[in-house]
Amino acid sequence: MYVCMHLNVCTYMFLQAVARWRGLVLHEIIHSLGFSAGRFQNARDATGERKNLLAFLPVEDTDGATDMIWHFTKGSRVYDAAQAYFACTDDEAWQGVPLMGLPDLGRNSHWETRIMRDDVMSYGQQSAVSSITLAAMEDLGKIDYDIICIFENRPLLDVLRRNPQN
Repeated sequence: MYVCMHLNVCTYMFLQAVARWRGLVLHEIIHSLGFSAGRFQNARDATGERKNLLAFLPVEDTDGATDMIWHFTKGSRVYDAAQAYFACTDDEAWQGVPLMGLPDLGRNSHWETRIMRDDVMSYGQQSAVSSITLAAMEDLGKIDYDIICIFENRPLLDVLRRNPQN
């Protein structure tokens, strides 16, 4: 499957456009790289076996409403990164990071906004790319040091020096 994305940014008021649309552009680029429940469900390892990154789990909201939501499972980079970030050390209580449930528009293709509200892949106009979003791209096999350099705004050589084992 090929994904084609065309982005036309004219030079007129370029800096204002970058400031205004940076989050949206990053968001859509990450979607074009595969950020969606369908891609996560069908992600394969180097041998062609499914990675089983997601589990469909019941959740209960504070108002008592229930829903079934896709969560990243133990063994995924997302699970590990989020567990460390949120300091969730109880494996019994930690279900993993949920994808968005409601509203139906965008369901399963964004982070649950109430948990990841400042991340570019939550529902809204954010522009921060978290380590958890980068871990999702790593789970898909889509991340490389060129992408990290773009998000960190660093030359590739600096990143490679920091990570000599790769």
